[in-house]
Amino acid sequence: MRFEEEITGGEAEEIEAEAKEMKRYRRPRTPGLLLTIFGAVVVVLIGGLASYYYYTFQSQGAAGEKKLKQVWNDTVGDTSVLAARFKTIDEFGHLNETGNGSLGKLVDTTNQTIRDGLYDIRAQGGMSIKASTAASKLSSFLEDYSSMLAELKRVISRVDEISDQQELNTLKDAGAQMEKSYDALLLAGSGIIQANLPRAIFDVPSGVEQLLAKKIEEGGSQSEQEKAAKQAAEQTVTQFVQAWQNRDPDGMLAKLTKAAKTEFNPGIVEDSTDITNLRITESAVAADLSGATITGQLEKQTPDKTKLTETWEFKLLKQADSWLIDKWVKK
Repeated sequence: MRFEEEITGGEAEEIEAEAKEMKRYRRPRTPGLLLTIFGAVVVVLIGGLASYYYYTFQSQGAAGEKKLKQVWNDTVGDTSVLAARFKTIDEFGHLNETGNGSLGKLVDTTNQTIRDGLYDIRAQGGMSIKASTAASKLSSFLEDYSSMLAELKRVISRVDEISDQQELNTLKDAGAQMEKSYDALLLAGSGIIQANLPRAIFDVPSGVEQLLAKKIEEGGSQSEQEKAAKQAAEQTVTQFVQAWQNRDPDGMLAKLTKAAKTEFNPGIVEDSTDITNLRITESAVAADLSGATITGQLEKQTPDKTKLTETWEFKLLKQADSWLIDKWVKK
């Protein structure tokens, strides 16, 4: 009972006050603590995301610049091979030579490299302003380069048909645009575009023009060559018919190919009908000037003075410097 009196005595208020004070310190400050923790978490997340995106952006940018350099180096490599091959061509007619190392094949290979490079450039992102500008200029240049190569391939495929310098105008215009784009690329691509393209590639259009000029100077234009070929083929037919008219089998044989000679019948000159005239009505030569077809009307007269007209077709081949009759048939 003494203990209870002491507790309920004058000290009770003090004990009670002390207990309240202890409870007050133990009570958690829930709202403030949660806000503090939430704020700390947000700061950490923002910092982490910022670091992640910065790292990702930097990585993409570095990868993009690396890809630009790779595209450019691939372009330079193929162009060097193409330009070197073009330098070995000394005649316009040799532009369309075939084979794995031919100019046409190398044009296709280089153009494919360029098209692949354009695709790779467009797939890049996150580059710096400087790299983005270089990428834009590089794309423009590659597009113009590809156009020039496409036109060069068209010229190569039509070598046997081209006889006028004006037919190269599109190629020359494409070459000029390509060079203009290259100059713009060099101004914008410093530090990224390091290896220079062989300057010889820009001389290709004018080089093709010079080869055609040489061909025209040496043999005339295609139309002039065709005219000369027709005249030579017609002369052979005329001489053949003249020998026939003179009943000269040896003279006729001299105007035949080896294959035609095996089928020649000397008895043809023994025909009683006389040949009085040959009138050529149509002449045509192959695009490569290797063959010709001459059609003419052969006028004859029988022993009783009856006049006949027959249509004959002569097929000729160009052998060495001579035109020889390979086949001749009455139509």
